[in-house]
Amino acid sequence: MALNPRAPDRAAQTAIATTVTTGGRGSSLGKRNRGGRGTGVSGRRGESQAAWEGFLNHLYARGLVGKNLLLIVTDGCAGLAAALRTVSPRVLHQRCWAHKMRNILEHVRKRDYQRV
Repeated sequence: MALNPRAPDRAAQTAIATTVTTGGRGSSLGKRNRGGRGTGVSGRRGESQAAWEGFLNHLYARGLVGKNLLLIVTDGCAGLAAALRTVSPRVLHQRCWAHKMRNILEHVRKRDYQRV
């Protein structure tokens, strides 16, 4: 999740941790609101490694031990990727292809979209 620096402070910016089983069933694990309001946030602002570690450690404290965790898929947030290396170093991490393509297309001329 990338926070829009031009968005007003009152804008709702939320990251949601979800799980998907190998059978394709999903459920919500927790949420993180910008500015420290929400489940598992220690009051730190932004997307720093420390803020994400607080969120991930809160999920762990709630019982998400991750003994069957196979893969974590995230957007391109560097702070979240760094936190995952610290909190869940043995779990595979992959960047979401939809987020990656959106980021790439931000730098491509519209007439070249089809070629990309």
